[in-house]
Amino acid sequence: MEILELSERDRSALAEVSSCLRPHRARIAARWRTDFNAGSEAYATHILCVLEPLVLMGLDGGAQQPEAYAEQIGYSARKLAKLRFPLVCMAAAWTLGRELAAPYLEAGLGARSERGLSVLENWHHLSLLLASQSYDEVQRRALETLLRVLDAELASIGLDDLLQRLLELAAAAFGARWSGILLLNEHGELRHRAMHGWPAEYKPHNRYEGLFFSQCLRNQQPGMVLDAANDPRIAHPCFRMMEVKSIWAVPLFGERTGEVSGRQPLGVLHVDFAQVYEYLPQELDLLGALGQRSALAIERALLLDSIRDRQAQVRSLSHQLWLAEEQERRRIRRELHDESGQRLMALRLQLELLRRQSGLTHVASLNGALREVDRTAEGLRRIMARLSPAVLEELGWCAAVRRDLRRLHRWHGLKTEFSAPHLENLPLPDELQTVLYRVIQEALTNVVKHAHAGRVSVRIQSNDGRLEVAVEDNGIGLEAGSAQDAIRAVALAHLPARVQRNGYVHGLGLRGMRERILMAGGDLQISRRRGGGTRLAFWLPFTAAPAPAGKSDTLPCPNTAS
Repeated sequence: MEILELSERDRSALAEVSSCLRPHRARIAARWRTDFNAGSEAYATHILCVLEPLVLMGLDGGAQQPEAYAEQIGYSARKLAKLRFPLVCMAAAWTLGRELAAPYLEAGLGARSERGLSVLENWHHLSLLLASQSYDEVQRRALETLLRVLDAELASIGLDDLLQRLLELAAAAFGARWSGILLLNEHGELRHRAMHGWPAEYKPHNRYEGLFFSQCLRNQQPGMVLDAANDPRIAHPCFRMMEVKSIWAVPLFGERTGEVSGRQPLGVLHVDFAQVYEYLPQELDLLGALGQRSALAIERALLLDSIRDRQAQVRSLSHQLWLAEEQERRRIRRELHDESGQRLMALRLQLELLRRQSGLTHVASLNGALREVDRTAEGLRRIMARLSPAVLEELGWCAAVRRDLRRLHRWHGLKTEFSAPHLENLPLPDELQTVLYRVIQEALTNVVKHAHAGRVSVRIQSNDGRLEVAVEDNGIGLEAGSAQDAIRAVALAHLPARVQRNGYVHGLGLRGMRERILMAGGDLQISRRRGGGTRLAFWLPFTAAPAPAGKSDTLPCPNTAS
């Protein structure tokens, strides 16, 4: 609050006015209470009690006590704002005070009375400007409180976090010592879900809360208790332990949509005070608005939590299906190897024996049959490799990645590089090995098919309980105009079967990678690589202890470029 400052000459004039009026203060106050029209509102008594000390202080010593007077102005203006009473009534109160003081000034000051009244009027005008700041501050803080509800909703990381943020806002908005939120549980019972300002031992309990909050929700109207510690409608023991006096409560209703629309009861928000404190009209309006905005935020948070729970269930089921699919792949591969593979081998041996025994007559036909058997066996091996890579079981994931990189060089001429410090002999669970290898395999396949790259690198490291993998190429990359957020959105969205983006195809392969990584508890990002190309990075949670330091598996594959 700013301090009103006057010139020395005006201050001296006001001191003379105060000295002249001091003996008549009681008569001026009595006449002022009789003549001032505060209106017929229910809060007229409040208004008179607010303005009378302000008027008298302005007539008697305000200039000599500027800090106290400025504080009184701020208090009065804030109270008028909460009473929804126009600020002009403060100007009217001062005007009436000057009119009542004029005869006493004329009698006491004579010719100097006109100068005294003029200075007094200017002093009141300055006071009114100062009062307008406090009056507007009440309105501004109310708007800021409602805007901060949106900020709290955007910043929260779940329902419980949102509730705590809302309670802090509510307590600060009304200067309350405590606050709390009750929500309807699955049985339709109103129970505390979160509390603010209470000692740690006074946690919310799943117990009967009393009639007051239920009545507030049932009546769909704000409610107030002025002696909570002794009110039989308040059943929660915390209110008695802390000797809470006043409680303001507002019901929370969401908006039901669908076949049956209407207001959906959610719970009750309350703020609590250590002293008797009745809410005023502006505070009641703010409490209602805060309840509406908070209800919308809570409703969305409940919906998001429900969606997250359903997503977790879907991912859990998808994970189980994926495990079952991998097991079935291994079973089919074993059967193909043990039955079809062995039969093809037996068939080849029989054909070889027939060729040796038949002479020259059927050699050409038997040679063709042998070649067909060899081609069938090679195709069968490829099918088995796609079903479940045997190299993981035979050599491990690190050797499997190296083998794929060597094949990229041999078959496609790509320069390759592989780096996995301290990880070559790191034992990984079979499930994690499969996810790691499959995703890297699919990423390399994308490079070959779509990136038009001349070089590709795979780097894997263990960091803070997780495996971090980066697959980079120097190909055509993603289009320059797309920002990383857009690229990530493409990667994470539910895409159609194929979406072409400047030669780099995002389709079922990328979707499959993302789903496998998410089911394993990790995350995936795709970005443009500096200097051209694409960088695909993902991480997977890993809890096993890494191998002792000092051993490095950082080595380029044969034919690699550094």
